[in-house]
Amino acid sequence: MVIQWMENMGCERIFMVNNKTREGISELMDYLQNDLPKLTLEQAKFKQSIGLNEWDPMPEGVEYPEPIR
Repeated sequence: MVIQWMENMGCERIFMVNNKTREGISELMDYLQNDLPKLTLEQAKFKQSIGLNEWDPMPEGVEYPEPIR
């Protein structure tokens, strides 16, 4: 049921982790090692205003407005 809630909230990656056996920890750690691009609050708000999540790439030809680049 929790997985369904997370999917309904828009989670794209859900990690199943067992704290006793540590199963799934390595996959989570590998994911966390990836450096994601940093966004300012204004950039995140702009992406939301055009219907994107902050982690979605910008559509081709669309750029941030000059004041928030």
